[in-house]
Amino acid sequence: AAPAQVEVARPSDSRLTGSQADKLRRAAEYRLRITRLIEQQRGSVADQLGPITNRLDAWEEHLRQLVERLHRIETDSMIQQDFKAVPAAISRLEAQLAAEANAKVQGEMEQTLAGLRQQQRQLDTLKTTMRRTELDIDETLAAIGAIYSQLQVLSAKEMDRSRARRLSAEIEEQNHRLDDLLSAMDEVYQSTAGL
Repeated sequence: AAPAQVEVARPSDSRLTGSQADKLRRAAEYRLRITRLIEQQRGSVADQLGPITNRLDAWEEHLRQLVERLHRIETDSMIQQDFKAVPAAISRLEAQLAAEANAKVQGEMEQTLAGLRQQQRQLDTLKTTMRRTELDIDETLAAIGAIYSQLQVLSAKEMDRSRARRLSAEIEEQNHRLDDLLSAMDEVYQSTAGL
């Protein structure tokens, strides 16, 4: 039987940056090449590696979602404006508070400052999450690249069931990490968007 044709996914949002689109292309290429290597295996090793294809599909979809969410945050004009405006507003209000003599006005300024500081904490959390997401995307691509390299080496040798199981487990672990990261990004984005 001829090997199944595996389609290389294209980024669904043509507005992605070149780097983001490139990462999705690399992910699709890894999936394609790993799938082809798996299809070349025979016997019990092929049976052991078979489920990896579904995991790779899930992994690539998670990666795509992460890249698109990161892009959405990076291009959200309100959030980008807040990254600049909130620190400036805090500084300005702190200076005004120091010069204000009226106790009632000072109280209102302090309440406003408390709200701005809360917003700044949320924005800082969002920035940190964005940096972590970018690093996790790169780390995930590197891990899948390592799995591809392992499959290349192992296809040149005789692969046993335990190695096949380990590779399958590594891909499953990457899927779980991406699930966790997607949840964290959703949580931070929702809490920031609600401000």
